[in-house]
Amino acid sequence: MEDIPKHSLYESIKKVLKLEIISQKEDNELKKEKNNFQKLEYKILIMGAHNSGKTSFCLRCALNEFDLEIKSSKESKCYLKNISLFDEEIKVYLIDAFSLKRNTIYLELLKDTKGVIIMYDVTRNETFKTAEKLVNEISLNFGNNFPIILVGNKNDLTFLREIDFEEAKKKANLLNCSFREINCVDENSVHDTLKYLISKIYFNDLDDKEKEAIVKNLQEE
Repeated sequence: MEDIPKHSLYESIKKVLKLEIISQKEDNELKKEKNNFQKLEYKILIMGAHNSGKTSFCLRCALNEFDLEIKSSKESKCYLKNISLFDEEIKVYLIDAFSLKRNTIYLELLKDTKGVIIMYDVTRNETFKTAEKLVNEISLNFGNNFPIILVGNKNDLTFLREIDFEEAKKKANLLNCSFREINCVDENSVHDTLKYLISKIYFNDLDDKEKEAIVKNLQEE
């Protein structure tokens, strides 16, 4: 794979999309390292209905924080996360996508995206319907092989559940996308979901020989 200028996605996100970079520390590091190169940079969209938990997911991924009193975001924001995978250091730009409408900002958000997490709230049936529509729309734009994870959030609220786990899993299979259930109180479920998506993106970008080598190594472990 060819090296990508470290600042390329950063400039696109911060100047073209005019999104807020949450981590000031990493923001400053990127400015200092403007002329350096990093092999891999992935832009991931976190989409879904209002109050489905997108911001909580991003905060847990990027800063390992959780706040029960957090207010739903009223604008799209960018969170930075470094992930070590397959001996690679991957910089992940997590876009908490506020806008669900087909407009200029929405189309810009989709530009250069490598994968999408589409989130719904297991306690609110209407959020699942929104998620289903989003999966169909993204698949229509990017194709059935584009990495999408349908994520049911707040699965710890069992007494309020409206979306059955098995039914959601069946729907994800019909939509040809991956499926996970999480809650943002549990950091492991959140980090595992992100790492799973990054793994799918990384694997999809490899040529056949590289894929075979990774599968062989995993089988030998």
